[in-house]
Amino acid sequence: MEDFKAECSVVIAKKPVKSVVLDKHYIVMQPKGTEKLKASVMPQNADIKEVLWSTDSSIITIDSKNKNQAEIHALKPGKATVTVTTVDGGYTDSCEVVVMKPEVYSAVKYVAAIIIKLLKNIITF
Repeated sequence: MEDFKAECSVVIAKKPVKSVVLDKHYIVMQPKGTEKLKASVMPQNADIKEVLWSTDSSIITIDSKNKNQAEIHALKPGKATVTVTTVDGGYTDSCEVVVMKPEVYSAVKYVAAIIIKLLKNIITF
């Protein structure tokens, strides 16, 4: 019988991660749309800033080639949650994603634009 040997390396961060924050916490999209999410790991001088991206739904895909930035691609209408998790410490933040049918998306965008114009007029008085 042969002897087997296993090794494991452990990295201890001198400046550990304390949190992670996404730049958006709610995104509305339509199928075939793309949005970007950026994760900021704190403190900025943490030793291990890598993050992992995940989702709870098949209505979107996540492209995370650029480590702390991900592209969200909408496939079909529905709701999803995108979660970012730090490799160091397992800290998380999430973003809710709603993918709407194109006709609904257009109507929502139109109404939102009107509301924003009204709010700007109210605020300037």
